Amino acid sequence: MLKKTFLGMAGIVLLFVLLLAACPTDTDDGVKAPSQTPVITAQPQGYTAFYEDDSYTALTVVAGVTDGGALSYQWMVTQNVDKTGSTEVPNATEASYTPAFEAATQSPVYYWVKVTNTVSGTTPASVDSNLAQILLF
Repeated sequence: MLKKTFLGMAGIVLLFVLLLAACPTDTDDGVKAPSQTPVITAQPQGYTAFYEDDSYTALTVVAGVTDGGALSYQWMVTQNVDKTGSTEVPNATEASYTPAFEAATQSPVYYWVKVTNTVSGTTPASVDSNLAQILLF
């Protein structure tokens, strides 16, 4: 009886091993694992400016990841506190961005940045900064 039970357990173990071998160990079903979501440690800060100023203060974000991914940035601009109507700022793809204003710019103006982490073989992960309000006089 003991011998039969042992063979029964061995058969179950063998069946389990064969089933595992038949199943693909690579679960690549076309869906990539996500990259780590960046963590923003310093948000861009708003300020008050005057139209006739020749230079404006840079907006800066500090973000990081621990998975070795590459961070990219896209600054956005809107006149709405809920970020609706936001548009990409052309060529504003660094951690800092210095806006320029014309007299026709309506105040206030809100800037924010989308920080994206990309690790090869994964789906990029993004986080949005808080709004930085700029009041123009």
